Amino acid sequence: MGQFKRPKLLVSASTTEAEALEAVVQHQAGVLVCSDQLESGDGFSLIKRSRELVPDLRTFIFLASPDSDLQRALSLNPGGICHEQDIGTDDFPIRRGFLSLATDRFYLGPTAKQILESSGETKIPLRMEDLLTKREQSVLDQVISGKGDRQISEELGLSYETVRSYVKEIRRKLGVKTKVELVAMAMQQLVGRRDS
Repeated sequence: MGQFKRPKLLVSASTTEAEALEAVVQHQAGVLVCSDQLESGDGFSLIKRSRELVPDLRTFIFLASPDSDLQRALSLNPGGICHEQDIGTDDFPIRRGFLSLATDRFYLGPTAKQILESSGETKIPLRMEDLLTKREQSVLDQVISGKGDRQISEELGLSYETVRSYVKEIRRKLGVKTKVELVAMAMQQLVGRRDS
């Protein structure tokens, strides 16, 4: 918490799931930061139960080791996931993670990214904009609106081949083979975001 300029924002610190749940309710917390390892209970259950009590609660989970259940953490749809071994690295994961929480974006720490990439996982419940560069996102927006590669190249001032390369890279990053699958995935994420 020493990273924060206003440490008084911290209203409670707990070591057990029961204590943390009590604090979430008592303070009507806006953000919950926890570890998957607690003295009693666990962070996964804590996030799930806290959200039942405070539905718009933003959450961030630290995983104790690379062997921690990353898929279980992802399934909770937290605002961020970071492994404890990333703390203190040049990537500044704590700062970046909290900035992501504040701007309602998802943060995935370096170790978690590496684990997912090495496992070949393609169905990662991340928001697309967190995986794509700004330019790739703008190309994807054009694809979603039904424009062809030539139209996109004219609208964005890019060469036709550059647009084709962007579309190919976007499909690779998102684990889809065709533009149809790409549009379907984008629409599914858009609908899911409106429902949440």
